Amino acid sequence: MALSSTQLTLLVITRVLIGWHFLYEGVSKIANPNWSAYAT
Repeated sequence: MALSSTQLTLLVITRVLIGWHFLYEGVSKIANPNWSAYAT
């Protein structure tokens, strides 16, 4: 299956945005000393 240039560009942008989102959420949890994974 060959992707067109537009499809490939949109795929790359989507993957970068998803990766950035996961990175941001992980770093924000590490940086917050009050965050805990403990479930009450």
